Amino acid sequence: MADSLPDSSQPLMNVTDDKTPGDPETTPISPSSSEIGSEGTADIKTRRVSPSDVLIIDGASSTHSGSQDDDVVDESSITDRQRALKKIGEFMSRTLLPDTISISRFNLTFPPSHVKPIKFFLTTYLLILFSHWWICQNPSWGQNKYYTLERFYLYDFNEVLLDSLWFFILGRYWSRKGVDSPLFIFSTLFGQWFFAILDTFDWAKYSLSKYDIMCRWPWQLFLFTGFIILLVTFLTCLHILRAFHDKILLGRLFEIFLCIYVFVLPIAADSSTHYHHWFTAWFIGQHANQEYWWSIACSALLWGGYINGIASWGRGAMLGCKEGFWMTVGSQ
Repeated sequence: MADSLPDSSQPLMNVTDDKTPGDPETTPISPSSSEIGSEGTADIKTRRVSPSDVLIIDGASSTHSGSQDDDVVDESSITDRQRALKKIGEFMSRTLLPDTISISRFNLTFPPSHVKPIKFFLTTYLLILFSHWWICQNPSWGQNKYYTLERFYLYDFNEVLLDSLWFFILGRYWSRKGVDSPLFIFSTLFGQWFFAILDTFDWAKYSLSKYDIMCRWPWQLFLFTGFIILLVTFLTCLHILRAFHDKILLGRLFEIFLCIYVFVLPIAADSSTHYHHWFTAWFIGQHANQEYWWSIACSALLWGGYINGIASWGRGAMLGCKEGFWMTVGSQ
């Protein structure tokens, strides 16, 4: 290798050494703060990096320690099925619009911290409008025929905005890709349809209140609820295992206990408490907040259930008539 570094006016990429074919490349290492002297200069050190220390991720290289067999993917070993699944995954996670929008003519750049919440709120609002229209086209689906869009803007719009803001923050949508992806949109639409179609079954037309569970629920609803509990338990265990692996379990458990303390415990003991499906879907869905596709799908499906509840029945009071009575008495 050359004994001296090139002139500072030359790019660092032009540094070459007299090495024989097959020798590992020489990669510059940025100086640490302790190596920078008072004059603002530093000696640039070099080390030899073997090809197995370079990992290509989405076209960008980064250092990686491991054997060459672990880093180099043999294309011939990838089956057609794996290629098809990879293409499907790329399609389902691709956003319709980028999360960073630049307008060069006006020298404007909207970073993801601005674009992502706009996408989320706008998508939620459009899906509420679509769900309301969809429900009106299917009279057999459960709905309040007196609940119009005018009443939505008058009574529930502000609360829905606050629900959406909380769901966006706790659901980690600020760190996920934008919600304008097929995975999120299809899962949300399926959630809207699923929660709407349940009202067509006579055995499902009961509330999640203490009185209904103790006195009115039919056996079909108990059977269906048992299946849902098993499914939710499986997905919960999956989230717990991945959170433990990613070393975020303690923080996630704290969030869950905090939400239970704030939103559930104050009203849990009251006999008038009615857990509307908008609340149940909203409360559970916000904790499916990991970066994996199955977690995003769970969160989006439950967000569709929330949207269906708002579009069909409105944001009903958790304490039902008791809350309405208090508002009437308290306003006098």
